[in-house]
Amino acid sequence: MKGNSQGGQANLRVKGTYFANGDFKTDLAGDFGTILYTRRGNRGFIYSKEQNAYTTRVDLPPSDAPLTYMAWFRQTLNDIKAVYVDAPTFQAGLAGEESLNGHTVQRLTFNAPTKGWDAKKREQSLAQSLGFWKRGKLEVAVDKTTKLPVRLDFRNDEQGVQTRMDFTYGANNRLNSVNINNSSRGFEGPGWLRVGYGGDGRMSNVAGELASQDKKVSFAMDLAWSKGRTAADIAAIPPAGATKRGREDMETQLLLNLATKIFDLQRAGLNLRAVSISGK
Repeated sequence: MKGNSQGGQANLRVKGTYFANGDFKTDLAGDFGTILYTRRGNRGFIYSKEQNAYTTRVDLPPSDAPLTYMAWFRQTLNDIKAVYVDAPTFQAGLAGEESLNGHTVQRLTFNAPTKGWDAKKREQSLAQSLGFWKRGKLEVAVDKTTKLPVRLDFRNDEQGVQTRMDFTYGANNRLNSVNINNSSRGFEGPGWLRVGYGGDGRMSNVAGELASQDKKVSFAMDLAWSKGRTAADIAAIPPAGATKRGREDMETQLLLNLATKIFDLQRAGLNLRAVSISGK
């Protein structure tokens, strides 16, 4: 992923192996630091190369962790449903039918009002940043025949997020691309998402980009699927000589480094709020 910073760009490289049941091994490298994060069952560790330190206090997997990715996908949809449908946060409604890009669509609306944009606010918790989609106004245009989304409009004024996404599909109604019209504060401009599939019908690569004047954030991710891997494939131990530390102490140092890099991006005009050092 690349975005303007004081030095011209910020880079992040990610390589990982993930299991549906929550076991994983992730290698992060780049301008935000070099980190190894792994977990098998209830045990694992987070290692920081810059600190030459690690902590074994990792987040535990969910008690109802799925055994297959199909079950994981259903669980993910249930998480979204819990926010938009089951919880009283969003008020749902219908906004009528119309023709859109050759489709007859039904418009669904979900509204959970937010506060207004505060230009003086420079930082917030990581949970607020990642959970921006849990409040705001969402409007989805759904094809009446296929029941697939054709267009999605979302805005969260408090977070400065406003975007429109148009979806296109290929064979077997698989998602091919998403064209993005981004009007989020500090990052107004076009964007896109492209999905490629292998001969088995599974996703093989996902790539995307958001552009705005002289700023750009892009990513490219390759996916490889295997039925024969076991938890032994992600076995790892902290490097010899690394110091064991408490979770809170190490997490504070990681957040401090992240906040510093985000500040560089802020000075270059990228609309990001720094991560609060006091918590997630």
